[in-house]
Amino acid sequence: MPYLGNIPATNFSTVSYQDLTGGTGTSFTLDFSAGSAQDIEVFVNNVRQEPGVAYTVAGTSLTMTGSIVATDDFYVVFQGKAQQSVTHPSNSALQATTGTFSGALSATTGTFSGAVSMGANNITFSDGNGIDFSASAGSGATSSILDDYEEGTWTGTLEGSTTNPSASLTETGYYTKVGNLVFAQWQISNVNTTGASGHITVTGLPFTASTTLATGDVMLNTGANLDNATMNVSPYIGSNAQVKFYSSKDSVGWQPVLHNATTGVYIWFSVIYTTTA
Repeated sequence: MPYLGNIPATNFSTVSYQDLTGGTGTSFTLDFSAGSAQDIEVFVNNVRQEPGVAYTVAGTSLTMTGSIVATDDFYVVFQGKAQQSVTHPSNSALQATTGTFSGALSATTGTFSGAVSMGANNITFSDGNGIDFSASAGSGATSSILDDYEEGTWTGTLEGSTTNPSASLTETGYYTKVGNLVFAQWQISNVNTTGASGHITVTGLPFTASTTLATGDVMLNTGANLDNATMNVSPYIGSNAQVKFYSSKDSVGWQPVLHNATTGVYIWFSVIYTTTA
């Protein structure tokens, strides 16, 4: 037969209903998730309750303002079950395997367990808070998920190329790594190097150098054999993650800086080098 408007539907739907009679208290679990209190009709003894006043809803959690007793005729009609919305309810958790945000993402806290892709725009943080990209956030020096920046500590040991000091001499150093560029610093103060001989050596650099090179700065006090012909002293990094020291002398060339085993020895240095790690 002729008709005006949309073609009549060939399928029919019914509104879902859940009977909660027999339950007690104020907290109940719904069979279907609701986006807001207006999506459901709640009846107590056949009296419809006011949304947002007599009850609230968050997902499948229904909370009544007044306590329900077991003898109450208590049921829910899901009026909004078939209604669709493109706006996610602000009081409900968002769960998805992937997501694309066309605007800014704002949050006070959050944890990303997988990869995070960031565009060319700057990232800003309010209230002086930062962001931790380490593999074990908050645990100290760890490798970066971004493989871009890290900082931490390393343990340096003062040794000799011939014999080591009679007592083990170790101290904590600090490093910063940006990409493959490493800045490391270390110092040991007022120690006894009795028993040490040969080339002054500090082992334990945080990363193996990609090449051998002279780099950085050093201060030595009493513990090194230097003569009046010395022009300067430089740290020298070998391929086995250790630092030695060489002096330049007028018309002589490079000379290794040797131990002067004694008390009250100070060695402070910093180095900058590249690594393949």
